[in-house]
Amino acid sequence: MTTRRSQDARILLASRSQDGKVKKDLGKVLVPVIPRALRAGILKEFHDAPQAGHMGVKKTKERIKSRVYWPKMNKDIAEYVKTCEICQKVKYENQKPAGLKGTYEPAKAVFETVSVDLMGP
Repeated sequence: MTTRRSQDARILLASRSQDGKVKKDLGKVLVPVIPRALRAGILKEFHDAPQAGHMGVKKTKERIKSRVYWPKMNKDIAEYVKTCEICQKVKYENQKPAGLKGTYEPAKAVFETVSVDLMGP
């Protein structure tokens, strides 16, 4: 990855293309490389703030990647969102509840129990 210091030497810049991949040539989109000390604050701002809306991993990654960069940011973002206490409390399931599971007693005589499994539209 090609990096360079900005003119005021306060922000380290890395080149990142529109598809989110780091480019070696400078000139497409420049985003600041965030030091470790500021990463937690950025994660909190982009996920926990009221305007952030506690989005999932994918949307949080998209929002952060378009503005900043740091090494292993995908892993950090996924871990932060998956361990968010508020998200865990109010998360809803997209799956239908499991059906009733039970055991049936085996029939003691022929045709004592008849069951039908219907399939179709």
